Amino acid sequence: PMSIANRLRLTFGISFAAAVIIGVIGFFSITSSTKMSNDLVHKDAEFLVQAKTLKILALQHRRYEKDFFLNIGKPEKQAKYIKKFKAKSEALKAGMAAMVQMNQGALSLPPEAGKALEAARAAYDNYYARFLELSREVAADPAITPQAANKLMGPFKKQIYTFEENVDLLLTLALENLNQRDNQAIEAGNRLKWLIMGCLAVGGLAIALLAGLTIQRIRKGLASLSGQLEAISQGDGDLTARIEIQSQDEIGQLSGQFNRF
Repeated sequence: PMSIANRLRLTFGISFAAAVIIGVIGFFSITSSTKMSNDLVHKDAEFLVQAKTLKILALQHRRYEKDFFLNIGKPEKQAKYIKKFKAKSEALKAGMAAMVQMNQGALSLPPEAGKALEAARAAYDNYYARFLELSREVAADPAITPQAANKLMGPFKKQIYTFEENVDLLLTLALENLNQRDNQAIEAGNRLKWLIMGCLAVGGLAIALLAGLTIQRIRKGLASLSGQLEAISQGDGDLTARIEIQSQDEIGQLSGQFNRF
């Protein structure tokens, strides 16, 4: 048989355990959700930064291309611009490779992103190869004017424009993906909120039920003892009367002690 003190300890223990369990569930759920959201947002943001960097590098390519043609007949300056052009090319290719790797990772971009990356890379490779080829032709023929060289390069300038269009598409897809991640994070937060509220409601209900049963049992025992004592006191004062022992807790022990009086 469980004593009143042990019942109260049990009620308190269950209440404390329920609070701890709900707290642990909430803590780990929030921590996990926050970490996942932060990781995904970081990857999306990194992809966006890379795409914007590619746009800047494309503009720098066009600038060095123009500067190279404007300095026909000046080999030293042309060599300087070719060197800068190639340096930006290395940076652009590294950025493209990083974006391909990110797209194959946890970004979950739509299939259009992979196609845009491939189209951008193919357009850039054509542009790059043609410019270097034309630069050698111009260096070997000083009679070519900047206007003539620019005209020869004209059809291949479309390739760098195609590259930029595909990078713009990647930016759009990445922004849409970031917005979708944001909405998913909000939905996850709402689900977590309802989960914690549900746990609190169930835990509170269980605690209230257990506490109510404990209190009801104690009150029932006290009421029974009080009624029997009142019956004895209102009678002839017969102290030989005996109280019915209905439990083995403190109330039952008190009844037994009266019976031994």
